[in-house]
Amino acid sequence: YAYAVYRSVYKSNIWKHQKLEPVTYDTQLINIILFSVIFINLLFVLFWQKVIQRNKEVTE
Repeated sequence: YAYAVYRSVYKSNIWKHQKLEPVTYDTQLINIILFSVIFINLLFVLFWQKVIQRNKEVTE
């Protein structure tokens, strides 16, 4: 059942691509940029947590 839903969505996406190529490419670009920004933020937070932990260890 899930596979059938996936196929119908995939087909509708292909149809959209044929209809509005530039729009879909723009949304893809925006999605990629958003994902990368979120990913970088997560890495940055993790990095800062490690730095803070090391500073605490040094001061103690």
